[in-house]
Amino acid sequence: MRKLQQNGPAKFLVSLLMLAAFFLAGIAGCRLIQTLPYMVTGNWKDLGTVYRAMEDRADSVAALYALYQDQSTLLELEAAGEDVEYRLGRVDRQIQEAEQALRPESTWFRFRVSDIYGGQLDTNLEYWDALEDEVDLVHQAVFTPGHYYVEHDGEAWLTWSNGQTAPQQELAASPDMAESEDAQAQPPLVIEYGVAREVTGGASDEFTQIAEEWNWAHLMFPSRAKAVAVWLTAGLLCLLYLLWASGHRAGKEGIVPTWQEKVFLELYLAAAAGVIFLILWGILDLGDLYLGYYFHDWAPLDGDFSVPLTEYALAALFALGMGTGALVLRTVVVRVKAGTFLATTLLYKVVKWMARAIHVLLRAIGYFIQNIPLFWRAALVCGGYILSTFVFFLWRFYHFGLLVFLWGVASLAVFLLVCWWAIGFQALRRASRSLAAGELKSHIETKQLPPGLRACAEDLNNLSVGLQTAVNEQMKSERFKAELITNVSHDLKTPLTSIINYVDLLKNTEQTDQKAVEYIEVLDRKAQRLKKLTEDLVEASKASTGALTVNREKLGMVQLLDQALGEYAEKLEAQDLTVIRTMPEEEAYVYADGRHLWRVVDNLLGNCCKYALTGTRVYLELKRGKGQVILSVKNISREPLNVPAEQLMERFVRGDASRTTEGSGLGLSIARSLTELQGGIFELAVDGDLFKVTVTMPQAG
Repeated sequence: MRKLQQNGPAKFLVSLLMLAAFFLAGIAGCRLIQTLPYMVTGNWKDLGTVYRAMEDRADSVAALYALYQDQSTLLELEAAGEDVEYRLGRVDRQIQEAEQALRPESTWFRFRVSDIYGGQLDTNLEYWDALEDEVDLVHQAVFTPGHYYVEHDGEAWLTWSNGQTAPQQELAASPDMAESEDAQAQPPLVIEYGVAREVTGGASDEFTQIAEEWNWAHLMFPSRAKAVAVWLTAGLLCLLYLLWASGHRAGKEGIVPTWQEKVFLELYLAAAAGVIFLILWGILDLGDLYLGYYFHDWAPLDGDFSVPLTEYALAALFALGMGTGALVLRTVVVRVKAGTFLATTLLYKVVKWMARAIHVLLRAIGYFIQNIPLFWRAALVCGGYILSTFVFFLWRFYHFGLLVFLWGVASLAVFLLVCWWAIGFQALRRASRSLAAGELKSHIETKQLPPGLRACAEDLNNLSVGLQTAVNEQMKSERFKAELITNVSHDLKTPLTSIINYVDLLKNTEQTDQKAVEYIEVLDRKAQRLKKLTEDLVEASKASTGALTVNREKLGMVQLLDQALGEYAEKLEAQDLTVIRTMPEEEAYVYADGRHLWRVVDNLLGNCCKYALTGTRVYLELKRGKGQVILSVKNISREPLNVPAEQLMERFVRGDASRTTEGSGLGLSIARSLTELQGGIFELAVDGDLFKVTVTMPQAG
C-alpha cells in the first residue's frame, strides 16, 4: 500500500484518467440534457412545442383566409378591367401551397372553420363532425381575416380593425359590435383545431418529428443517465485514490507538502473560486447557445460542426472545473494529514499575531508595573480608588459639606497609612532578598515600621543571626574534616612510601619461592591502590571545599576527548568495550581548567572500564547549543544498579554492593566537584542497567 501511495507515475496516470472521466461525463451530460425537456410529460402532445406548432398551423389557416380575401379583391379588380394577372397568379399559387400543406395527407393538424353563428365554412376532415373523434382535445380561436388573433389566459379574443376586443361568447350579445361597419366588412371566424390521435405513417410534418423526438428521448434517457453515472463514478474513484495518496512521495517518510501548501488557504480558495467562476461563466454562455439550438426557435449554431464542438467545449470546461475542485480538496487533505491546516491559514496567522501582540503588550505592562516601586504602586492604587470614590461621593452628597470634609480627612489618613505600610513592606522585601542572596549580615531597622511588620522584621533579623551561626559551624566542621583528611593522608604517605619502596626492592631481588613472588605482587597492587585512595581523599576534600585553584582558559573539547580515548584504548579493548563516538565536525571550545577537566574525563572513562558490561558499547556524544557544550557518556553496567543516581555521586558509594571492584567510590564525587568548580553542571541518570553521565560546560566563542 505504501508503494501505491508513493508511486508518482501512477498518480499522474490516475489524474489524467480522472480528467478524461469527467470530460466524458460532461459529454454524456450534454446529451442527457437534450432529452430532459421530453421527460417532463408522459404524452408528447402535452409538450409546449406541440402547442406552439398548433398555433402556427392555426395562423396559417388565418393567413389562408386572408389570401382568400385578397383573391376576391383581385378578381373584383380584374372584372373592373384592371391588370392584376401577375398578382392574382401569385396569390393563387400561395393559396394552392397553403391548401396543400393543410390537407390530411400532408399534416396531422386537424381543423374546421365556421362563422360566429355556427355556419360551416371549411375543414380538412372527411366529415364535419369528425373533429371530436379525430383529436384528443379541441382547441378554439377566433380570428378576423387579415388580422391576428389574440389569446388571454387561454380564452380566444376577437380583434377588430378599430382595435376593440371582446370574448367570442359575448359576440352574439353585442349587437352594436356585430352590426358595425368593420364587422359587416370583415366578420370574425371561429377555428377549431387539434392534433390527430395517431401520427404514425402517412403525413410527415412537425408533429411527426416531435413525436419521433419524444420517443427517441424516452428511449435514450436511461442509457445516457447510466453513462453520466458511470463516468462520474469513475472520476470520483480516481479522485478518492488521489486524495488517499496525496502528500506521499517516494523515498521520503511522512507527509511531504508541495508549493500549494505554502500558499495561505484563503488565498488558494479565492484563486480557485475565481477560476471556477470563469468556468461557470463559460458554461452558461456556451450552454445558452447549445440549448438554443435544440429547444428554442432560433438556432445560432451550425449542427454539422458547431454543435459537437460546443459539446466538447462544455465537457472540457466541466472537466477543468472538477479538476480545480480536486486540487482544492487535495491541498485541504494534505494540510489535514500534515497537521498544518490551521497553521497555513491567513486567519490563524492574523489571530496568532494579534495574540502575540497582546501577550507582548501585557508582558510590557506587567514588567512596567513590576518595576514600579511598591510604594508608588500602593499610592497609585489607593489614590485612584480614593479619587474615584471622592467624585462619586461629591456628586451624591455635595450639599453635606461637613460630611464631605470628614470623609476627605478619613481618606487622607487611610492613604498615609497604606503608604507607611508599603514603605515597611518594601524594606522587608529588600532584606529577604539579601538573605536569599547569601548576605547573612543584613539587618532591618524596626523602629519606624508598622507594628505588624515590625514583628516580621525582628523574625528576619533573628533568622539572619541563626543562619550565620549555622553557616559558621558548618564551615568550621568542613575545615576540620578537610584538615583531618589532609593530616591523616600526610601521615599515611610516609609509611606508604616506605612500603612501596621496599616492595620495589623485593621485586628486584631473585626469589626462589613462587609463593613469595605472588605475595610481593599482591603487596604491590594493594599498596598502589592505597596510594590512589589517599590521593583521591585529598583531592576530594580540596574539591568539595573549593580549596583548589582554577585557571579557566579556552580549550578544545574534541581534541581533549581524542587524547583521552587514545590513552584508554588498551584498557577499553581489554574489557572488550566498543566506543561509539559522536562529535561535531568543527572543534567545540569551552572555558575550563585543562587539568581539572582532564581529571573529569579520566574519571568517567575509568568508571566505564571498571563497571561497564564486557562486550557492550560505550557511547560518547558531544554537541553544542545555546552557549553550552554538552558531553554525555552512556554504558551498560556490569552489576545491577540498585543505588539511586543521587546516592551514587556521594563519597565512598559504588554501584556494586559487593565492593568487589577496585574503585574507591570517590570518582563521581570528585568529577562532580571539579565540574562545578569550573562553572559546569554534572548530571547522572540511571535507567535500569543504563548508566548515563552528562557534563555541561560553558561554550567559548
